[in-house]
Amino acid sequence: MNKKAQIAGVAFFIVLLIAIIVMAPIILRVGISTIDKTSDQLTSMNIAGNKSVELVTYTRNKLTGTFDWAIMFLVILNILILLFSSFLIDIHPAFLIVYIIGTFLLVITLPYTVSVAEKIYGNADFAAAPNNVIQYIPMTEFMLNNFGVIIVGVIILTGIIMFAKIKYGQQSAGGTGGTY
Repeated sequence: MNKKAQIAGVAFFIVLLIAIIVMAPIILRVGISTIDKTSDQLTSMNIAGNKSVELVTYTRNKLTGTFDWAIMFLVILNILILLFSSFLIDIHPAFLIVYIIGTFLLVITLPYTVSVAEKIYGNADFAAAPNNVIQYIPMTEFMLNNFGVIIVGVIILTGIIMFAKIKYGQQSAGGTGGTY
């Protein structure tokens, strides 16, 4: 089994997740301003039966509505990977390595992620009235405000799961490791 490839996959996933969280307001700002300018230009056209403005508005609503869900999906997927590896820790040691590296990368990158995100999410260009893109990602903003608590909760939960799996595995194997 190629353990280096597993480690690289977990590291890539965590880096991708952090990059998307940090880039969310920027992507939304660029997307919304482009779509609004396109909508304004299409409104100025006087063509009979022009439904393009409605379609552009529909696209804008889909962009702003699904972006927050995509970020939350990645966060929940990361938590599920940690839970999955903690449940399977007694099957193969590779799951312990995946869990340790995933948790380590989350804890190490936590302060940097929150610091960068606070600067971006608190910037007046993103949170000011005419261009408030933060209103479209409330779940992501909540997660960033409580990121430390969420990570500690996941680590405690997975720690309890691993402890129970190891204890149950020892008891079902015939005791505390004595001779049979």
